[in-house]
Amino acid sequence: MLRNTRDQLSTPYTGTEQETAEVMRWKALQADVPQARALREQVSQDRSRSDVRGVYWWKDHLDDPRRILLSDYLDALIYSVSINLCEAAIHLEELEEHRRNEHSSIVKLSVGRPPRAFGRPGKSVLDDLSPALVDMHSAGFFRALASAIDCFASCAGIVCCVPVHAQQMEYGKVKAWLFSRDYKAERANHAFAVRELTPIMDLWKQKADGDWVKWLLAMRHQYVHRARRMIFVRGEDGLQFVDGPGHEIVITRPVHHLPDQPQYSEVQAFRHGKLPILPEPINNTTAKLKRFVKEYINEGFARLNEIWVARRSDPGLCRQPDQWSNLFRERRIDLRGFVGAPSGQLATQLMGDARMHHTLLTSALDDPQRHLWDMWDPPEDSGDADSVGDGKRGPTR
Repeated sequence: MLRNTRDQLSTPYTGTEQETAEVMRWKALQADVPQARALREQVSQDRSRSDVRGVYWWKDHLDDPRRILLSDYLDALIYSVSINLCEAAIHLEELEEHRRNEHSSIVKLSVGRPPRAFGRPGKSVLDDLSPALVDMHSAGFFRALASAIDCFASCAGIVCCVPVHAQQMEYGKVKAWLFSRDYKAERANHAFAVRELTPIMDLWKQKADGDWVKWLLAMRHQYVHRARRMIFVRGEDGLQFVDGPGHEIVITRPVHHLPDQPQYSEVQAFRHGKLPILPEPINNTTAKLKRFVKEYINEGFARLNEIWVARRSDPGLCRQPDQWSNLFRERRIDLRGFVGAPSGQLATQLMGDARMHHTLLTSALDDPQRHLWDMWDPPEDSGDADSVGDGKRGPTR
């Protein structure tokens, strides 16, 4: 992390009593989304009533277990947006530090033939970690920023009543439902979702020239799912000196550039006959992209707050669809850890924060209410692990 940033983060807390250390951290890293916090507060209040589990005004739309699951998942999605933006900010700080400190300088040798570039090794592996750390934090930055976009799109899908399973929603899925011909017939029966969601998904067009959301997701995909693309390095003019007879050496500071078409393989990118890079250095791209995504998401959440208030005032405005169809027990992963718990140290208690306590109480997971889930779930061996429910099974309260 750069020294000036570290100094800023070392300043003692000065927030109000209502602000948690977490929120102050988001603000210090310029990753705070006030409208997301506002929506999360609304959702939290609407699922805190003692007489109705989950968002209370979904009472006539969903049964208890689906209302609980969807309410908690929406709360977690909103929180995850801020967490991902915070992680992106930290990765960006670390990326910038290692980019500046990269000491494996490009060296050009000129002895009457075209220049040849190569990395000058350090004295140890530790000396040469900077290029790997640049790549690692670049991957982390794009993963986190794209995850913020995905979580925001999922929030929009739930609030705007898109009839897709909540855990399958992400930016690409929501966009496909909204614009793809494959869902044309289904969209005809969900006019509210189409009307409210379209301007939200198109907000980014007002913020930037070019499809930066598509480019961001493509960068994330190549880092997470596909073969790694190179981070291209261009050398700035540096110190010139002579090393031996006629060997002019130019040591330059490396300037990193990102690929302009990250969905291509390396060969596909170069076959077009031009340098396959964005024109500006990586630090310009990443800083502006982080600001663009945060502004886009904050404006989107501002609209979701308005929709939430309108729907709460008139629950009949749009019926909450069943977005958790596979309600009943999904098959568990057969996993017991590599070595198991040490003898006599099997965990029987967990420590949690206020959010965990709130989740347990509002989701019927505390001891006095836990038996209700046995009423909602079929027996473990019933074969219903992947069944699709109708949204109405189980008692409603």
